[in-house]
Amino acid sequence: MNSSLLRITLLLLGAVLGGLGAALLPRVLRVLGLERTNYQGQPIAAGGGLLFVISALPWLAFGSHSDLRVTLAVVGFGVLGFVDDRWGTAEFKGLRGHLRALRGGRLTTGAVKALGGVLLASGLALWNAPKPGAVAGALLIALSANLLNLLDLRPLRTLKGFWLLSAGLLWAAPPLLAQLWGMSLPYARLEARRRVMLGDTGANALGGALGTAAVLLLPLWAQVVAVLLLLAFHLWAEKHSLSAWIETRAWARRLDGWGWRTE
Repeated sequence: MNSSLLRITLLLLGAVLGGLGAALLPRVLRVLGLERTNYQGQPIAAGGGLLFVISALPWLAFGSHSDLRVTLAVVGFGVLGFVDDRWGTAEFKGLRGHLRALRGGRLTTGAVKALGGVLLASGLALWNAPKPGAVAGALLIALSANLLNLLDLRPLRTLKGFWLLSAGLLWAAPPLLAQLWGMSLPYARLEARRRVMLGDTGANALGGALGTAAVLLLPLWAQVVAVLLLLAFHLWAEKHSLSAWIETRAWARRLDGWGWRTE
């Protein structure tokens, strides 16, 4: 099948699967104990990204090497995020907080997610890559996963980041990325109505897929530039609130609120 036709087919298939899964998702998440308080102080089903992780599993058996790398990123980062969604607490905030807890002898789910993410990113980047490129690749994958995690504080914010950053890769990336795009569209209706949030499960999974696709497609110099930009943003985010920054800028507020709905 022509590669463009394959991606269009997977976009449509993903949209159908996403629509079917989204109908059951809120109830399933609550049965699994995945419920959190959102930014408005209201209870909401968390871990909606489980839908994307489950949908990627068949690619473990049928995908090519490139497909398999993106699939392992979705499943691996998604599982690490699920652990944090299911058993994590709000006691420690940010990477710095979890590392402080670790130095104090307390292993948090956030630290497990961070350390596991670094190991997974390193393994994916080392897969058939020369060592200089593997360092940049590992950083790009790990930071991409955490970037989308940092965005998951308001409805649709992570999805908008994923759509924007992956759009240029979509037609050249492994086809699984097209399926994830398709699934994200019906899922977005749930999040727009504040019924479900992606949680770390989804943000990490989509970010891992984005970073891995970028490593597969971008030349080394572009990967290095991307890593430097991501590092700068992470350092800024450790000391500043992205939501507060958005609130002070009308254009950013409009973009952030685009697509929100009420029941």
